[in-house]
Amino acid sequence: MLKRVNEILIGKDIDRGTIAAGDSVETVMANILFGEVAVLTQDMVVFDNTTDDYSTTPTIYVVEGTDEDREYVNSISGATIPVKRIILSSPIDGDRVRTYTKNSYVAKTEQTVSFPAITQTITSGTEFVLRVVYKDMIEHPGQYTETYRYITKIGDASVDIFDGLRKEIMKYKGTLTTKSGARVTGNVLGSATLDLTGKLIPECTGSVKNIDELSQVHFEAFLNYVDNDNQWNEVELSAPKTYVMATRGYGSWELIRDVEKHAQSYRGVDNRIWFPIALPEIRVQKHGQYNTIVIEHQRDYKSADNQYSKETDLSTILAFEKALGAPTTHQGTLVEADLDKWMASLPAAKSDTALTW
Repeated sequence: MLKRVNEILIGKDIDRGTIAAGDSVETVMANILFGEVAVLTQDMVVFDNTTDDYSTTPTIYVVEGTDEDREYVNSISGATIPVKRIILSSPIDGDRVRTYTKNSYVAKTEQTVSFPAITQTITSGTEFVLRVVYKDMIEHPGQYTETYRYITKIGDASVDIFDGLRKEIMKYKGTLTTKSGARVTGNVLGSATLDLTGKLIPECTGSVKNIDELSQVHFEAFLNYVDNDNQWNEVELSAPKTYVMATRGYGSWELIRDVEKHAQSYRGVDNRIWFPIALPEIRVQKHGQYNTIVIEHQRDYKSADNQYSKETDLSTILAFEKALGAPTTHQGTLVEADLDKWMASLPAAKSDTALTW
């Protein structure tokens, strides 16, 4: 959970464009590519990794190019100059940097459970029941479950029971499930174990414009059989069932999208559900894989109720997509090198491990 005022700058998987060290912000605005990110000095020129550090620029900015065309008139020459709208970060004061953290992309994983082979004597006509109890559906007033049944036939073995249950999962239509169908998938027919894996939830993983934030299926599964007294009993297995819990990973496009939505609130966006809805385009790319750099820092400001300076906590997040393009030299490596150089020169030097590009 974000604990600070946060903003995010999002880079595409591209080479650096024509902007170069020492270029003025006017040159940057004229030439920056859509999704290009660069570090600027306190004088609003592109950071020079060979000469710039904390001693030459105690404050830095990060800039991102958009695809919005603008024009401005030069106040001296009167010339009309076409430019791109840029997104500029808050000033990052080297004296107030608290943390500098980098995370390479790690894919998220879904929860799984594995049932090993059934070892008890299998009698024809026995009903086996697989019940899945979901823990992630907070909207439901009680437990939401899915139940799958298979009645054994003469000659059935453990794998036949598992196949019967797998087929029931495949054809299940459901009532409260997302987009119909079961909320878990089974492994391939003929497998000696019964493995269940949570599905992606379409309402939060289907589009960059999803209202719902990333959520993952969380469940418990129970395998029972019905005895002659119509009682459910736990099936005897060759070993205990095993769970592997879901992980959110680092830098999935859904996570970065949610961070971007939170950051929009600090730029005036506070309505995402009530008509009419006016929202800027989401810059995150669907199916993108993002390396992230997080700078936590502080900034002085004066509020209307006081004449002295106050202090607020800020988070500046840089996210670089690294899977949807084919650059020769990823622009993210250049930004990382600039920030590494500057962070290492601070009075309280900061560093972190290199990102994986």
